[in-house]
Amino acid sequence: VLERLRPVTQSKFQPKTGNIYILKQTTTLGILAEIGFLSNSQDLAALQKDEHLDEIAYAIFQGIDDFVKILE
Repeated sequence: VLERLRPVTQSKFQPKTGNIYILKQTTTLGILAEIGFLSNSQDLAALQKDEHLDEIAYAIFQGIDDFVKILE
């Protein structure tokens, strides 16, 4: 998912590992994606555009689809 999101979000952050409460409290697979920061004016402007949100949603879908194909 991260590799699909990078071109859309221009993020250079690396994934965090460890005990992430929200992910540890579920019995199913899950991801937690930070797609921008409301305190960053450029991120905020982008997150207010439907086209950008569609790109993010599609990138997440593609990343999940890639993962499912690996499992098959």
